[in-house]
Amino acid sequence: MILSASINLFDGEELLDAKLRALRCQIDHISIVYQKRSYAGNPCSPLLLGTLDYLLQEGLVDEVLEYEFEPDPFANPQVFEADKRTRGLELARKFGATHFITMDADEFILPDAMAYAKQQVIEHDYDATACKLIDYWISPRYQVRGLAQAWGDYLYVPLIYKICPNIAFTAEKHHEHYYCIADTTRKLPTNNPHRLDDQVIMHHMTTVRAQRDGLVSKYKNRSSHIPPILPAEHMADLLRSWAPNHHWGPVTDEIEDIFLIEQSFARQNLAGRPSGESSVIREWDISRQSSLRGDSEDQSLVAELEIVTNIFIDFTNLLKSDDPERALMLFDPGYRNLEEVKNWIRVHRHLLAVVEGSLNLSMIRKESGRYTAVAAVSWIGEQKGPRAKVRSDTSNEKILSESAVAATKDVGCNWVLTGFENLW
Repeated sequence: MILSASINLFDGEELLDAKLRALRCQIDHISIVYQKRSYAGNPCSPLLLGTLDYLLQEGLVDEVLEYEFEPDPFANPQVFEADKRTRGLELARKFGATHFITMDADEFILPDAMAYAKQQVIEHDYDATACKLIDYWISPRYQVRGLAQAWGDYLYVPLIYKICPNIAFTAEKHHEHYYCIADTTRKLPTNNPHRLDDQVIMHHMTTVRAQRDGLVSKYKNRSSHIPPILPAEHMADLLRSWAPNHHWGPVTDEIEDIFLIEQSFARQNLAGRPSGESSVIREWDISRQSSLRGDSEDQSLVAELEIVTNIFIDFTNLLKSDDPERALMLFDPGYRNLEEVKNWIRVHRHLLAVVEGSLNLSMIRKESGRYTAVAAVSWIGEQKGPRAKVRSDTSNEKILSESAVAATKDVGCNWVLTGFENLW
């Protein structure tokens, strides 16, 4: 076996140093196919090109290729995504590889697990393999409890493919009965596939980034989403306000930093909080007692947090009212996804009538005289649905789904809602 791996890259470049130090010994050829602009046309991080030079100098990657394309606001970004993965496959062919892996920057595999996967492919002549994945939340030390699932089944990541003639990745859903649930843009035709056992796990650093800008980029430039969508800056603030095993977010287990990611961030001088960052957070515990935390004691900021928190509560209550569409009156009329929020309310009106909504966290930031705020809302009901997330602080008879709602206040203006996203 001659194995080539290609990393599909736009952001998250700070993870590559640790990722490749774990992977290098098991891979014969490593390429990175990167882009300077996202599919939405946004520029890459100013650190990206320097990071690529560093990885080449360290011998952690063998070649890099810029993916050049013309952004199209009307195109399905997965078309570009599939084409970009195919460019990596072409580099593997050029190298003379017999097998190929396409990976994202935030996906990690332990060396022993990769060695085992290679052995299985060689012994059984599989032409395609896939493995389960486990997520990490905010820190490489917080592992989400349980393997990732979708639609009642495990979610898989395609791993080692045999390089066959005339195969290419595609955004078209030709593989409706594929052997596993996986990202469409990572599927190749297969005759002898295999789902690897739990000795091979993909460690997905889902929301692990060195700084806030990395999370903003992740959500601003994601290749697919289901509206209504929360603005990326608000999503980043919400995630950075998270604390392990509080009253919202995934249940996590604290583990060792097995890939030495924090050490890698320090080596790249990316550790610590950016200077000037300031926020106040109000959170509620399971008994509904609230407390403040954050890195600011600005009383005017605390006062504004109280005001916007009441608006978030009003929004939640209106969704539970006889006329939930009144909640739309709290939004900025210019919010581009307002119609999608309206449709979401209509579709879920029956669920909103039978669940209890509670605000679990609200946080505020102030930058250049502009306030932004975001809140986490939990919805708890009595009937367990197939896609509900069951939390450790609810009984097995209850469901819990979570929303995020954002607000903005400019100088001389009132607070208005500027974003909403739900996980139902």
